[in-house]
Amino acid sequence: MDSQSFSPPSIDHVVDNQLYIGNLASAKASELQECLGITHIVSVCQNSHSTGPNHLAISVADSEYEDILIHLPKACKFIQNALDDSGRVLVHCVMGVSRSTTVLVAYLMQSRRMSPNAALRLIQQSRPSVMPNYGFLKQLDVFAECDYYPSSDNPSYVYWKRMQEQHVTRFLNQMIDTTPIIPEQLLLSSEFPDDIKQAYSLIQELGITHVVSISPCELRLPPFIERHDVRLSHQKESLLTLMPAACIFIRDAIAKKGLVLVHSLVECNAAIVVCGYLMQQQKMTITQSCRVLEDALPLFNRTSNFARHLELFDSCGHTPTADHPVVREWTGHIQAGVLNGTQRDKDRHRRIRDHTTKYQ
Repeated sequence: MDSQSFSPPSIDHVVDNQLYIGNLASAKASELQECLGITHIVSVCQNSHSTGPNHLAISVADSEYEDILIHLPKACKFIQNALDDSGRVLVHCVMGVSRSTTVLVAYLMQSRRMSPNAALRLIQQSRPSVMPNYGFLKQLDVFAECDYYPSSDNPSYVYWKRMQEQHVTRFLNQMIDTTPIIPEQLLLSSEFPDDIKQAYSLIQELGITHVVSISPCELRLPPFIERHDVRLSHQKESLLTLMPAACIFIRDAIAKKGLVLVHSLVECNAAIVVCGYLMQQQKMTITQSCRVLEDALPLFNRTSNFARHLELFDSCGHTPTADHPVVREWTGHIQAGVLNGTQRDKDRHRRIRDHTTKYQ
């Protein structure tokens, strides 16, 4: 059951002072409704009940698994009839964010033949915080595929209904696999949606503002996300030498109160960058950074490659470059155990002696 909201009334007009969106408190604010001239109400709340002919109640929970799609034609018809009678309509849910937005997007799609994205952008101009959950976003696509009349015998609706649980579960699993390393500051993930709507929803749900994307995966991100791509080459030192710039990007994003996701298909690579940030910017030791990582990821496996990267990063003072002696030794450009001047002289004398002995 929806919890009662103690928030003050929050209401915004969407279209020509005819359509309004609001929260539960706005639906109870009779004086505010009278002031705005609202004549009809659409309540999209769990266990809501109609109070009369000018009140449509749609009982759905704000859950990705919920079927709001089947209710949309009735809601659109109710809104259109009210507007045709010169009425003004308030569409509300508990917070005025997800369910009410879904109904209004559907109405704009049907009445104005707008795309779901265009309709959502129009509503966001008046109420920037609105965002249907991922399940509802997918249902709006199906609403268009059904020519705005989904039914139990419509092939598009039947197919969506059959696949809904699978798609939603996959999306929610990707959310679960996104691990907070520093709560409200830094996340790590080796999973990210290929579907742009899933990606958009995941970013909105988690509040992500910045992304560090480590190749080979090129993430499809909304344009409002600030990104830093770590493009690895075939060179052994590639990730190591690109770590400082990634750490600085994370630092600057967090300084702006952002939430950063570090993503790589290879979890070890994302973990290396995260620990590098903790070492470079949080002044942690290798041991301390690994403890923070493993507190968040108890099953993380410290590989030799992971450990070596952190050791080298530390040895280079957190600013490794391809020509740093430590890095060159690791990559084989300088043989292990670099010869000092005395040793070189001894080896030269030995070669001369051996050469002379050979021809005596």
